[in-house]
Amino acid sequence: MVKSFHQIGLFLAFLLITASAHGQLLDGKPERFTRQDSLRGALRPERTCFDVRHYALDLDLNFEKQYLDGAVKMTFDIVEPTKRMQLDLFENMELVDVLYESPGHGHSHAMAFEREGNAFFVSFPHIVQPSKNHVFYISYRGKPIVAKNAPWDGGFTWSEDDNGLPWLGVSCEGIGASLWWPNKDHLSDEPDSISVRVTYPEEITFVGNGNMVEDIFYGDGRRSTTYATSYPINNYNVTLNIGDYVHIEDEYAYPDGDKLALDYYVLSYNQAKAKEHFGQVKPMLECFDQYLGKYPFMEDGFALVETPYLGMEHQGAIAYGNDYLPGYRESDYSMIGLDFDYI
Repeated sequence: MVKSFHQIGLFLAFLLITASAHGQLLDGKPERFTRQDSLRGALRPERTCFDVRHYALDLDLNFEKQYLDGAVKMTFDIVEPTKRMQLDLFENMELVDVLYESPGHGHSHAMAFEREGNAFFVSFPHIVQPSKNHVFYISYRGKPIVAKNAPWDGGFTWSEDDNGLPWLGVSCEGIGASLWWPNKDHLSDEPDSISVRVTYPEEITFVGNGNMVEDIFYGDGRRSTTYATSYPINNYNVTLNIGDYVHIEDEYAYPDGDKLALDYYVLSYNQAKAKEHFGQVKPMLECFDQYLGKYPFMEDGFALVETPYLGMEHQGAIAYGNDYLPGYRESDYSMIGLDFDYI
């Protein structure tokens, strides 16, 4: 869903110009941008020609090898005549193939593509006119970048809990979602919704954005779980949380009678601690409702998911890793004695 970023763009441009001028004053040298910077940040014709409507991810994870096999179904509209489109996927991930299904046709065919660093370009044999409901089926695989200091220096955080069970979290706000799945990696285009299906070991549990829509046990030690959102979502907010989770259910009632589902997914041995600690959620929602309005994703519910990194505002599956401490790692940076957790 393409959004208007005119006012935000002007503000950011002002900040960039100010920062650039300041940097030049410090070292006397103008900032140099690379071709990859331009491919990543610019709204070039190969990007503005289409509007993404939906992504459906299908992933098979290998925890031992820290490896994934993936497929993405991308539904999009052509909004400007084009013969070439840009998508993004980090170059360390192998792009296997791209299949295309045109509107109204029930079959797909392979497309020519070329890679350039962390971008790739798909070429049509002829100019495609503005029209709706085009589909790409993109297959890929590889070992995603491991986070060095999540969530700031993001990527995959492959970890183990205190019982030695696998525990995975993904954060990519700064580095970009194309580090682990192919997409139009630009904040100007949010899909109307997404779905994520993950196949993984059955003794642990996957929690994604939105609501669970399917959970299949195969009887061979593997299971597949699917989550889906009901709202537009930034690509970087799409995440994976997999661990030995237990589910704590609660509900918040608004003054007008609307009810918001509260879901807490925490490591099994932290259940009692989490129940007490997350008592802060309802007063926080009450305060936000008074000053900012209702939680904006009512249908998807409000979820906190315990993660092996500090945290991240993942839509519908908020990453929580503050170890059930007050403040930021038990520190009060407010300087006025605020001791609540930042959930």
